[in-house]
Amino acid sequence: MVSLDYLNKVLSHDLDRHRITIQAGMRMYDYISELEKRGWCMDNLGSISEQSVAGAITTGTHGSSLEYSAISAQVLRLPFEQEVLSGARSKK
Repeated sequence: MVSLDYLNKVLSHDLDRHRITIQAGMRMYDYISELEKRGWCMDNLGSISEQSVAGAITTGTHGSSLEYSAISAQVLRLPFEQEVLSGARSKK
């Protein structure tokens, strides 16, 4: 099993373009907090904020609005970092 718990950082943000780059293991409640620090918000939220952003994206998490799509529709790109896998360690 792979845990993304330590991949929970903001890597960059662009205030002018309203874009933020984060690591996939960031919990939704931390992500929302990071957005709020910048005066931003999400278009749509699920009811569970304890899951990771990666979990919310891959499970099709969505809110209850017919006006907005699932959270995954707000993702611009998913870069793959090889160093993350080669530096992975197990937790006992």
